[in-house]
Amino acid sequence: MVRFSRFFPMSGLAALLLLAGCRELVQDEFPDFTPVPAVNSYLAADSLIKVHVSLSGKLDTIPLTLVDHATVSCYVNDTLLGNLPHAGNGYYHSNAKAKAGNIYRIRVTVPGFPEITATDTIPEPVKLLAVEHINFAEINEEGYSYPGVRITFPVDRKKTQYFQVMIRDSTLFSSWRLKPLCEFKDPLLLTEGLPVAVFSTGNIMDSTYTLQVDYYNASSYGYNGPPPDYVMLESYYPITVDFISISWHYYQYLKQLHLYNTGRFPDFQFGPYHAFPLYSNVRNAIGIVAGYSVYRSEVIYPEPRKR
Repeated sequence: MVRFSRFFPMSGLAALLLLAGCRELVQDEFPDFTPVPAVNSYLAADSLIKVHVSLSGKLDTIPLTLVDHATVSCYVNDTLLGNLPHAGNGYYHSNAKAKAGNIYRIRVTVPGFPEITATDTIPEPVKLLAVEHINFAEINEEGYSYPGVRITFPVDRKKTQYFQVMIRDSTLFSSWRLKPLCEFKDPLLLTEGLPVAVFSTGNIMDSTYTLQVDYYNASSYGYNGPPPDYVMLESYYPITVDFISISWHYYQYLKQLHLYNTGRFPDFQFGPYHAFPLYSNVRNAIGIVAGYSVYRSEVIYPEPRKR
């Protein structure tokens, strides 16, 4: 009877891996790249109109090629506002402030390229009906708790609205800073399918909606008196909630931006690399022209919580 050893010599294993390994020449030379203009403008209500113009480049193009000789015109509700003067570093600024409810069209002429146009509307800001801070909103698998906010806003059922939510806090030693958000539990955010606090009201059937967003908090600890009868208290920094009304174009761009960044910086342990393009509403170029307006809540001072 023939018996087989259960042990495989290391030299044989190394030879097998060498033979099984795949070898392929990786191309590091790419075809000639033809630059195209990139036009970007975030039209914020009650802020100056700014447009940035540059040229796209290859993967290794550093720094960005700026366009300082373009002609940039701005139209408000189909009426020419004027040409935006060049302000340096590829930026063109207007002395006029953008207003909610207006339709803005940006027209850019770059020598050697077709005329570039993009249009968007700045939606009206929507005031929050109620804002509630929740000290104890969520517990993760390791037993750590996180706070959250519960906001109520009106819904215009005659049209679909688009929103973004941001939470900011401030310490004694810092300005207002953006807070990272916890994994979503709210059904409205879950239906969007992405871990970004951007959503539409298309599936809301009521005239109001209450949304909960939890956030990662940097808190401080103290005591309410001398020992032995003291109680440890967890204090929270003051926060504000930005409820941002965004256009349909901005909504599409923000969602695609998350996928684009995921493709640029993939986590290979969870899946293969996928490339995602950026959404653009700019004709004859790349980039985004998007409008938004912000309703900012009053400063919230959460009550300390007993530990």
